[in-house]
Amino acid sequence: MKNLSPIITIFMAVGLVVLYILHFASGKGSAAGTDQKADSSVVKLTGDISFAYINTDSLMENYEFAIEMKKVIENKQTKMASELEFLQKKYLKKEQDFMEKYKRNGFLTEKSLEAAQLELQNDAQEFEIYKQEKTNELLEYSNDVNNQLIDTLQNFLKIFNSDYKYQIILNNSALSTNVIQAHPDLDITDTVVKSLNLRYKK
Repeated sequence: MKNLSPIITIFMAVGLVVLYILHFASGKGSAAGTDQKADSSVVKLTGDISFAYINTDSLMENYEFAIEMKKVIENKQTKMASELEFLQKKYLKKEQDFMEKYKRNGFLTEKSLEAAQLELQNDAQEFEIYKQEKTNELLEYSNDVNNQLIDTLQNFLKIFNSDYKYQIILNNSALSTNVIQAHPDLDITDTVVKSLNLRYKK
């Protein structure tokens, strides 16, 4: 089922475009209960504005929750594709039987021929409707997971940034980037992934 293949791509793409901008009137304060401590490997820039960026491709490849959800969606897609393939083969067999019967003049009356044709048409329409419904269900589930991932990341960054005080955290990915060139020390992906996974395991 070739038309089903973009679903995982959608899952991986839609939720990855993260542009998170924080403006602080003061650099004071830290959220209570946060598990994140300032990592010495993360650079804090001096001056009026401090930047950092996250490679969201790498984040989604290494964040355990994202990995698990991707597997769930892939399993759902495989199951759906198998079911639709079975139903399609069943319809094609019925269509083939109809054609063979027609060629050997197996329909005794015009009425029986028209009834068989109508049944085939109805079966084809029902199959297309069912296929669209199942595809929409999977897309909706994928979008829900996407939104959950985005909310998780945004909420985490609020806590994370209470320590680091970045004014701008940018997205860097193959599909959508806000970073053309930047010093590698501004990449906080590994620190964010490590903290996300620690929180997820709790």
